[in-house]
Amino acid sequence: MKVIPSGIILRHFFGLEGNLSLDVFLHLSSLLVILIFFRKDIACLARALFRKGLEKQSRELVFSLGVASGVTAVVALVLRPHEELFSALPVVAAAYLVTGLLLFFTRREGREKIDWRRALLIGLVQGLAVLPGLSRSGSTIAVALATGVSREEAFRFSFLLAIPAISGAGLLEFRKIAGLQPWPLVVGMSVAFLLGLLSLSLLRRLLHWRGLAWFSLYCLALSLLCWLLR
Repeated sequence: MKVIPSGIILRHFFGLEGNLSLDVFLHLSSLLVILIFFRKDIACLARALFRKGLEKQSRELVFSLGVASGVTAVVALVLRPHEELFSALPVVAAAYLVTGLLLFFTRREGREKIDWRRALLIGLVQGLAVLPGLSRSGSTIAVALATGVSREEAFRFSFLLAIPAISGAGLLEFRKIAGLQPWPLVVGMSVAFLLGLLSLSLLRRLLHWRGLAWFSLYCLALSLLCWLLR
């Protein structure tokens, strides 16, 4: 989940130019964090895939991830050509407001499994999260909880779903990468990696302890900040 102000806010405030090359590598650092954090789940799915018959639970999870990823890809590809329009601060403010409202209703928890219908909805929300200010993990976890999924299942599914999403986005943008100085790249990726590991650990604890409703205040504050900066 985005736990720091959007880069768009900082770039607008300081008058900085975006750097697509660096952004791509920072996302790859996030991917590495997820692969390490969920290595046991990924290993179990990988072993199951190479067996003759998938266990029912693993088969359902793989199918749900595939459905959600397909929806995400379609939505993201439709929205990506309009990326500059969505980067306008009023749009970012609205996206933070939506994120805040979604997180406010994460108090509900159930015991339902993620079926293909829930996967469709979660994939749609993840696709919409290409909008700056709409938290990918926050919105997908919130939607899963709102449909009766347990907190641990919502957390796990959200970040396993991020693996194909980040990988696909990285492949699309990799061809546009320009040359970067090595030291800024190393420092940026190292900081992103360490903060990513810390953030995931804290997020899991907070999700089980108090839920994510407290983050709604943070998002609402960022929404207000965007309106003031526009």
